[in-house]
Amino acid sequence: MIYESPDGGKTIYSRQEGELSRKLIKQDSSVALRNQWYLWYDIIKAAENSHTLANAIKQAETIYALIKEEKT
Repeated sequence: MIYESPDGGKTIYSRQEGELSRKLIKQDSSVALRNQWYLWYDIIKAAENSHTLANAIKQAETIYALIKEEKT
């Protein structure tokens, strides 16, 4: 088994020797959060061309607003 970290230990992957596919073993929470931000950016951009995705984002925004209102 080969272990690799492209970012100095914040993210660790494992793979079998000679294989290209790898499995995520560990990811620092700050790296995971940054990746989630990038994913949401991509989702928002894709929603410009997808009515279904735009509606899903609106639903998520509504749920967020309701949860935020409950906490106050």
